[in-house]
Amino acid sequence: MKTMGMNHELARSGITFNTVAPGAILTEGSPWKSFKKNEPNKFQQKVDRDFPLGRVGTPEEVAAVAAFLCSEQASFVSGACVSVDGAESKSF
Repeated sequence: MKTMGMNHELARSGITFNTVAPGAILTEGSPWKSFKKNEPNKFQQKVDRDFPLGRVGTPEEVAAVAAFLCSEQASFVSGACVSVDGAESKSF
């Protein structure tokens, strides 16, 4: 996205380029949902150990960031990768 965002012709036409990088999100049919249902104790241990906020995310939380990036409020945000992972990622 950084490279695309640097395209003068597109950028000056008002096009921005961003990505959203979700972490563990609890959705229907996801491995996280299955893990939580089938092994609730192990699931909670993993969450407590590996997730700084003490929980996994929701689809609505990812959608809110995507909606922001598509809004006029984010008109100066381009070439970004926004992590929506509750500080789960260990790099960037």
